[in-house]
Amino acid sequence: MNEQSIVNPAIDEKLRNPPKILAVDDDKTQLALYEAMLRTWECERYLADNIPVALETCWKVPITITLLDLRFSGQPLAGIDFLREIVQMPRRPKVAILTGYIGGPEYRKIVDPQDADKTDDFVELPRLGHYYVAPKPYTRDALAEILRRNGIILRPAHAT
Repeated sequence: MNEQSIVNPAIDEKLRNPPKILAVDDDKTQLALYEAMLRTWECERYLADNIPVALETCWKVPITITLLDLRFSGQPLAGIDFLREIVQMPRRPKVAILTGYIGGPEYRKIVDPQDADKTDDFVELPRLGHYYVAPKPYTRDALAEILRRNGIILRPAHAT
């Protein structure tokens, strides 16, 4: 059997080109954690500590997935503003929302927007695209699972 006949072109493309992962969080410690975890896999890493930088990165680079915090100091729903903007992009990245607000009313609104009242920004989430929601803090294994669930193929980084 010809080896090429059994290769899935989509998977082959993912294996040839490492994923481009953008982490967006205003917490410098959280960004350093993302950097340390992502460095263990073959991927291109991009970090943004604010929404304008994150959006600029998405316009310039074909980001595979964005790891997004929803709340930023002084901008409680900056993450939703990011989601509103990327729906306009021709190359919209997948988004994993990572939040420390698990279990409270805000998290329930993210997971089930029926809980949001009509004036609440969370009502918009379903029309802003598909995304995956996960709690903070998380381990490297949990982050790997989030990425895998979003179709990201992870390979260990080469030792240098």
